[in-house]
Amino acid sequence: MKLTRKNFVLGTLAAAGTATFGCGDDTTGTGGSGGGTGGEAEGGSPSNGGGGSGQGGTPSNGGGGAGQGGTPSEGGGGGGAGLECTETIGTNHGHELVVSEADVLAAADKIYDIQGSSGHGHQITITAAQFGMLAGGQQVMVTSTVGNDHTHQVTVTCA
Repeated sequence: MKLTRKNFVLGTLAAAGTATFGCGDDTTGTGGSGGGTGGEAEGGSPSNGGGGSGQGGTPSNGGGGAGQGGTPSEGGGGGGAGLECTETIGTNHGHELVVSEADVLAAADKIYDIQGSSGHGHQITITAAQFGMLAGGQQVMVTSTVGNDHTHQVTVTCA
């Protein structure tokens, strides 16, 4: 079994007793929260109340979403509402930023263009380490590139 960065992050959070995240495309509403013992990352079956890492999936018998090929059964965890990020751009005048759950879970450096409806552009970079912080519920602050003789402080928080 190959351990991906995503499964490592999700497994680490589940082992620490933290709720796991489901995809933003989960249409099943709020599933059960992760908990108990058991459950495996890839191909596992979050049974006996185990906390499988949700990727949407279909809930059965009160279970949450299935994690990477797993099947939720008899109270399995995972699923539910996805990870949502809030982005704040200081002294904003039309700039826009959207950090998706997929970006956070990919945990790879990413450059965002935050021009939005503003007449000039800026870019910000969120690093893999900062995505790890976001996945852990920490706040990340970055400074944009210079555009039109100024920068912006950008704050991102995910929950």
